[in-house]
Amino acid sequence: MEKWFDILNKNPQIVLLLSSIISVITTIIINWINAALKAKNERMNYITRVQFDIELKIYQDLSEKSFEAVESCALLFPPELTFEPQDTHEKQKYHTQIYEISAQKTNLFKESVYKNSPFIKQEFAIMFEDLLQNIITQNNIFYSKLNYPNYKASIIERSLCTKDIISTHRQIINTLRNYLNSLKIE
Repeated sequence: MEKWFDILNKNPQIVLLLSSIISVITTIIINWINAALKAKNERMNYITRVQFDIELKIYQDLSEKSFEAVESCALLFPPELTFEPQDTHEKQKYHTQIYEISAQKTNLFKESVYKNSPFIKQEFAIMFEDLLQNIITQNNIFYSKLNYPNYKASIIERSLCTKDIISTHRQIINTLRNYLNSLKIE
């Protein structure tokens, strides 16, 4: 080892040559590592953008379907005054029609919730499932009222449930809006 030190002391050109070689090798390694990290970051950014786009489409679908289900459900037991035909036959026809629309919109919402739940935050999946169950309950009670003449449902209580469904939906949408805004890059 001492022999090497003596050679290096007597020949400073060798020291310069070795340090140049080490510097070049170090630069090559650092550039290679930087390129690998840059590629990995670009891949992660692409994946994150794609995931965000997919998640956004899911939330748009759930938002649309939940709005339609809530809107049609609200007609079953409206929380405010609403128009209903006076004629008994027309009234029955109107009730059947609004029930069928509500059931159809609820089924579309249910399909969207169950199809998309695995791909969204658990918090939102639970909120949408709870909303769905409340809408299904309203539909079932209205169906019973429609088809069983002796079935008694408190209109006031059901109207309050409709208000709760509308309020819950607003809360979900506001929470979802805040979540999506928190993901935006400034």
